[in-house]
Amino acid sequence: NFFTNRIARNQVAINPGTWITQFIPLTQSLATTKKTAFLSGMLDTIKSLAKNDGFAEKSAFLSARQPSDFLTKGVVDKIGDTLSAPMRWVDNFTSNVVTRSKYAEGIKRGLSPEKAMKQADEYAAALMADRSLGGMPTLYNQRNPLMRIATQFQLEVNNQLQFIFKDLPREYLKDGANVKNITAYVSALGQIALYGWLYNQAYEKLTGRRPALDAIGTAFKIGKTVNNK
Repeated sequence: NFFTNRIARNQVAINPGTWITQFIPLTQSLATTKKTAFLSGMLDTIKSLAKNDGFAEKSAFLSARQPSDFLTKGVVDKIGDTLSAPMRWVDNFTSNVVTRSKYAEGIKRGLSPEKAMKQADEYAAALMADRSLGGMPTLYNQRNPLMRIATQFQLEVNNQLQFIFKDLPREYLKDGANVKNITAYVSALGQIALYGWLYNQAYEKLTGRRPALDAIGTAFKIGKTVNNK
């Protein structure tokens, strides 16, 4: 546990390139949530930074998202927490926006606060990966240290693919594969591709890398390769 946790901290401490990858789920949330609800969720999140409105305590997903802490810590642990704090801040902001946005959408659709919160929690867990006890596939709970090192940052990658290719079809086509539902599903996929490409464009300017799933960028690369040949 000590060494695997140390490796994880070393990869996020003083690493802005890793911190801002935590904004990637916002591109998918924007694509699959009503735009007015998304803006409402972001505004409420910003307001909550100044004054806690109690929303996070009512959300099972956000409550479980908060990491458990040790009662006592050494100097190295305290320094590590300080250096990796921005990672937690960005993740907290993103998870709140995603959850609050879907909650606002549910309320606008006429759901009760309880049902809207349940829907928002399930959506956020599907989108951002649920790391609570029992929420992860067994592969990511292996005790083998080498396996843990190899998989500790791969849950979100796996979850992103599952969200797009499994969760979204279930949601958009649950009432049947009619023209309206298929159109909405294709629109969501198109928006995910567009926003992912825009994110990568900005991220590449800052770091030189393109971490988000990017169908448009991949298509451009393939086209460029074919033209060069």
